[in-house]
Amino acid sequence: MKFSTRQIEIIEAATRLIGVNGIQNVTTKHLADEMGFSEPALYRHFNGKVEILVAVLEYSRYKMRTGIENLLSEPGSGLEKVLKIIKYQFKLFTKEPAIIMVIFAETS
Repeated sequence: MKFSTRQIEIIEAATRLIGVNGIQNVTTKHLADEMGFSEPALYRHFNGKVEILVAVLEYSRYKMRTGIENLLSEPGSGLEKVLKIIKYQFKLFTKEPAIIMVIFAETS
């Protein structure tokens, strides 16, 4: 899925909010406030919170896949590449722990 520049900004803001407040406390109102515009403006880019959370996962998957593909194209043995991929994933999850929160979120 292709995301517009504004959608990526919203996805990144949602990721930051999830990291700070947890997934259950992220609302479209909080997200709109974080972005500096109204809730209706947010709905021009996404249909709601669930769609934004799905976009967070899709965008994260895209970034991870791109990083892994780049690592696989580098020279080295299979074992070296596997170790690089594992390190890359740990770095990514350490940098953006909110992704883990979204992946393992419980619904109530």
